[in-house]
Amino acid sequence: MFCHHIDKLQLADLPAWLSELIPHLRAFADQPVGRYEIDGKRLFAMVQELQTEPVETRRFEAHARYLDVQFVVAGREGIGYLPDAAGATLIEDRLASHDIAFYGSDAPASELSLLPGMFAVFAPGELHRPCSAIGAAAPVRKVVLKLRVAEA
Repeated sequence: MFCHHIDKLQLADLPAWLSELIPHLRAFADQPVGRYEIDGKRLFAMVQELQTEPVETRRFEAHARYLDVQFVVAGREGIGYLPDAAGATLIEDRLASHDIAFYGSDAPASELSLLPGMFAVFAPGELHRPCSAIGAAAPVRKVVLKLRVAEA
């Protein structure tokens, strides 16, 4: 997991794969809601507008093939983080069809608070619980980039 503010990055200090993604976060920030192909199945973006929900109602998720970048454009979003699925219970496995599996866990999670301009990167296998409310439920606009890093 990696978390930062887009305006505070030193691109020269980042790995090449992450430096490649930053311009896409900026480019899609003002695009209409939808899915956008960037480089075939290797890289695509999803622009989303949604309502955050109480953390108790959200499930952890993980991916097998895609690195997941969550970038908040407007609003605030909480994201719980667990580095792996140890101790988590698989609730729904859609990895083969949609590269997502949902988990339940009573383990204490690190809670990220993403404000506008902030993003978090989750590697395959890292459990994260996006779309959680910080305080009261509220609207959030975000860009989610998916970068294929595995053939699993």
